Amino acid sequence: MNRGFEAMKARGRRPAGELNKTEAEHANDLEMRLRVGEILHWEAHPIRLILGKDCTYEPDFLVLTAPDCMIELHEVKGGLFFDDAKVKIRVAAAKFPYFTFKLYQKKGGAWTETAVS
Repeated sequence: MNRGFEAMKARGRRPAGELNKTEAEHANDLEMRLRVGEILHWEAHPIRLILGKDCTYEPDFLVLTAPDCMIELHEVKGGLFFDDAKVKIRVAAAKFPYFTFKLYQKKGGAWTETAVS
C-alpha cells in the first residue's frame, strides 16, 4: 500500500514556525535565561546555512549571549540523534567558525550540553 509523501515525512517534523515538544522545552529555558539577563535575544529556526551544493543546515535556535554578544547556534535533540544530523552540525561548525555551535540533548528527563567543533 502506497501512502504517498505523508508516510515518508520524518517523525517530529512540524509545519514551518511550529516547535516540537523538545524544542518548546528548550525555548522555555531560553526565555527564563532572557528574563534573568543571561542572554540578550533568541529566535527559533531563524537561518539556514549553506553547507554545499544541495545541502543546508537549519539550527533550531539562534542565541545572542550576554554580556559578550556572541552568537550561539543551538541544535536540540531528544533521545535520537541520527548520523546525517551529526555530520551536518560538525560541517557547519567547521565552515562557520565565528558561530558557537551547541548541542542540547534530552535523555531520560535530563539535558546535556555539548559544544560542537
